Amino acid sequence: MEIPSSNIKEIVRQTEIFLVMAIVVLYSFIAYQRNFIWKDDYSLWGDCVEKSSEKARPHNNFGVACNDGGMIDKAIKEINKAIDLKPSFVNAYVSLGNAYLNKGLFDMAIKEYRNALRLKTDYAEVYVNIGNAYIKKGLIDRAIESYSNALALKPDSIRARLNIASAYGLKGFTNEALAEYKALAELQPDNPDIYYNMGIAYERLAKSKEQRAERRGQGVMCQEQRWLIEQAVNEYKKALKFNPDDFQARGNIERIRKWSRKQGAIN
Repeated sequence: MEIPSSNIKEIVRQTEIFLVMAIVVLYSFIAYQRNFIWKDDYSLWGDCVEKSSEKARPHNNFGVACNDGGMIDKAIKEINKAIDLKPSFVNAYVSLGNAYLNKGLFDMAIKEYRNALRLKTDYAEVYVNIGNAYIKKGLIDRAIESYSNALALKPDSIRARLNIASAYGLKGFTNEALAEYKALAELQPDNPDIYYNMGIAYERLAKSKEQRAERRGQGVMCQEQRWLIEQAVNEYKKALKFNPDDFQARGNIERIRKWSRKQGAIN
């Protein structure tokens, strides 16, 4: 029995539709699988390690993801694998140092950071990491030295300036910390945290003036101390300009004003 040509066309059309739908479903399933695998760095790089086990980069990046997820021992294992595969992989030594730092093995972290510097002597951010390890060890002077090395290589490093300012603060070097915050304000003029920290620094300088005056038996606030208090308030106001919800800056202003009214410093 001969099938009419119109029926043949309908069968072909339906077959084409079926094939198109099958392809769409197939690719949708593949996309779903890939999206599931790539839902986070851990899944992404874990998948890459399985598919490219002899490449260093997937092992390093998977290790970084493990470190970020708190799986530090697994991170160390993966990053060491990356180094075994590619001993000249600078960032792998940095990643390994970061993992040791998270594990509290500060000397081992510093060792790996220095391994990275042997391969890339001008790696400013590694000096910042070394400084952070020294901070953890309580060696503030060594930390400042490392942050200074980072700034010598990269004067516009926000991270290095923030950290060295904090280190100066820990040492009680308030003027030095203030100088760093001023440099940071040039680099990031809309960062409220910088102005807040500058306010803290000015307050500390004013407090030190007050303490010296008390030791000399002088109860009246000097002009310099009054100026420092005014600067502190101004910096807190700048912080509030960029972050109106900063209740700490707002509270500091109110505290200073109450105290200064008694001292006759500001209105």
